[in-house]
Amino acid sequence: MVVNKAEKYKDFFNKDWLNGPCEIRILDELTMKFPPKPNSRTLVMNCHMGLTVLFLAKEMGVQAVAVDEKASPTLNSKLFDRWGIGRNAMPLRCSAQELPFAEGYFDSLVWTDGFEKIAENRDFSANKLLSVLAPGGTGLFAVPGVREDYSHLPEELEQWKELLGRDFELLHSPQWWQKYFSGCDGVDDVRAFSLENFGIAWKEWLSCGAPEAQAQRERFSGKAENYLCHIGIFVKKRSKR
Repeated sequence: MVVNKAEKYKDFFNKDWLNGPCEIRILDELTMKFPPKPNSRTLVMNCHMGLTVLFLAKEMGVQAVAVDEKASPTLNSKLFDRWGIGRNAMPLRCSAQELPFAEGYFDSLVWTDGFEKIAENRDFSANKLLSVLAPGGTGLFAVPGVREDYSHLPEELEQWKELLGRDFELLHSPQWWQKYFSGCDGVDDVRAFSLENFGIAWKEWLSCGAPEAQAQRERFSGKAENYLCHIGIFVKKRSKR
């Protein structure tokens, strides 16, 4: 995968801004493959301090609504103004389960961190989340995963499971995610695939100095990386006939 627009944002690739494998790298690849339309009304979920919003507003030209359950809307609004995207990005604090938007309100949706933690509830995904997309609207998701659904875990993954605890049960293969979204009503097209920028996104996270990254570094590099992946998912909602 050609490293492209993400290079402009390397000053943010440190422990103060990263929460896991570098979301800008992940989003760069996703939007190269499935770019949102300029000026599209875009819901950005779990935005934290707004890095994904910065990238989408600057590089894709979207009109973003930036949702996070914990991040301060006041702080994010100041950041958006400082970055020159204040007219293109509105911050909002609410939970994913309580989205205050009309059905069909958004042209696109982007969620690159944390979706896997609530995805077991397909009713939420189909009836709550995808309902805010207009007919023909698109969703882009990124989730950590495994290259295949193993019936017997390799030793390296057993060690990774020990490190992650219950969160390990959230790791699935691209095939699992393909089936998951294909089972949602009103979906016209689904594509789930391993991201090629997986390695560099993880390298930047593991070297950023965050305590969580330091705890993961040894076991990730101990061949667990040969079984793990990051999964990109493109979903298109059915158009009205």
